[in-house]
Amino acid sequence: MATLEANDDGGLNLPPELMGTAKPHAKFELDIVGDVLILRPAEKKRAFWQTASREEWLKAFRKWAESPHPPTPDISLESMRRENLYD
Repeated sequence: MATLEANDDGGLNLPPELMGTAKPHAKFELDIVGDVLILRPAEKKRAFWQTASREEWLKAFRKWAESPHPPTPDISLESMRRENLYD
C-alpha cells in the first residue's frame, strides 16, 4: 500500500507507478465511500444501476411498467394446474 501526502494546495499527486498504464491526460472518476477513495478510468461507461439515484430508478421503472409489452401467448388455466406444471 502506498502512502500519499497532500501538497500545499491540499491536492494529491499520484506517482506514475501507481497509475499503471494510464496515458497522459487520461480522465478518471473518483468515488468517495466513507473514508475510501475509489479511482476508475472515466472512459468506461458505468451501468445505470451503478449511477442512478432512487428517483431515477423509480422514473425508469415506471416508464418500463407503462411501456407496451410484447405479445405473449395466453396460458390456459388447465396448464396452470399443479399436476400439469411438470409435463
